[in-house]
Amino acid sequence: MAITFGHHEEFLKQRLSIIKSRKELSNENTKDLELIAPLIQNYSLIAKECLKSQNQLFKTVQKCYMGGEANRFNELTSYIKTKDKVVQRMWSSNHLKGYLSLAEALVIEQEQQLLPSRKAKPVEEVSA
Repeated sequence: MAITFGHHEEFLKQRLSIIKSRKELSNENTKDLELIAPLIQNYSLIAKECLKSQNQLFKTVQKCYMGGEANRFNELTSYIKTKDKVVQRMWSSNHLKGYLSLAEALVIEQEQQLLPSRKAKPVEEVSA
């Protein structure tokens, strides 16, 4: 299981790195990326801790954020509160399955922000 977590961490890190590069090239804000980066960079550690003991997600993530700025963990929790209910439930589950889903959902959200916006075509254009 630990090997799987390690492989998935590397994959998520690579995806996050690509997103960051593209956002920097287009002069987009990378604040959200920087906020979720410790969640991804410590993916394997967090997953292993959650696997060892139930309800360890918050404690483990908080430890991962302690190395940086003092208020980063609180910023993360506030950031997650701005997300839809499904993402909030992933976080509030406080266990492994929720964390795995949360990490993937946050990276996917960042990837989707890079996609060109598609405006809905008026009904006349669609039927013509």
